[in-house]
Amino acid sequence: MIPFSAKRQVLMMLSAITTFNLSFWSFAQSPKIVAHRAICSDLPENSLAALEACINIGADYVEIDVRKTSDDYLVLMHDPTLERTTNCHGQISQYSFSELQSCHLKDRLGIQSSEKIPTLGEVLQASKGRIKVNIDDKSGGLSNIAALVVHGGYENTVLMKSTLTPVRVSQELGSYSKVVSFMPVLRERDISLADLTVLMSDYSLETSLIGVELVFSSEDSAIFNPEAMNLYRHLGIEIWVNTLTPELCAGRDDQVALNDPESSWGWFFDKGVTMLQTDYPREMKDFFEERSFISRAIDLPSVSGPEVAFFS
Repeated sequence: MIPFSAKRQVLMMLSAITTFNLSFWSFAQSPKIVAHRAICSDLPENSLAALEACINIGADYVEIDVRKTSDDYLVLMHDPTLERTTNCHGQISQYSFSELQSCHLKDRLGIQSSEKIPTLGEVLQASKGRIKVNIDDKSGGLSNIAALVVHGGYENTVLMKSTLTPVRVSQELGSYSKVVSFMPVLRERDISLADLTVLMSDYSLETSLIGVELVFSSEDSAIFNPEAMNLYRHLGIEIWVNTLTPELCAGRDDQVALNDPESSWGWFFDKGVTMLQTDYPREMKDFFEERSFISRAIDLPSVSGPEVAFFS
């Protein structure tokens, strides 16, 4: 339990700094690009081959999904069942890891490949020092994942996340709560700035907070409005937005971006978003590289949130 005096000091600090509406100028020319399910090509999602493709195009992060086998192996798989992404059938939780070795992953066109279902350990080993990894836990075991991360020396590679409350996250992570980098997932809600400040303070005190993932359907959402964005900036944390589907990002999704990237990817970056998760990382990277070149050519600075100095 965090002492009340410590919490009070943090709240007083946040209350003071959020009374100022500051603008930030950054040397960053693009957000950190996150490849959803490690999708960077037509290769199978959540696979080692896809991971290599993401590294090759220069993505900053891959987002991966982790589930558990019947014998407690942590493996990469988005769905609870195997049909969509492999040539096998049934619940992944009913397979042992050795039984999964007969399964082959399908590519984005549904064609069977030679790729097998990788373990989390294999992916982290292949990622270390090459690309960052965001883990979407679908195994129900944050502590087991954190233990693997710490014991394997992957603390500087992995960013964990959860929708759990600050206290629940701290309880789940146990002794790892201040060791592994963490990001809460905030879904659209009716919340006052004062309550949001308290919530973020609690996450900061209970975890090793380095970012916040925002899910919202309205541009004036209480978790995305200028006051909320100003709070995140003052905390010095990453601001993550998903442009995967319209309901996650107020309609400014990847499909909009493919036709008009300025009204989606560019718009979010100019609002101060520092991390964008996409199904089109190559196209996003090309867009920001071209945008950066044009900006330099006409000698205008690029506007965004603060440069986050850590975990980069």
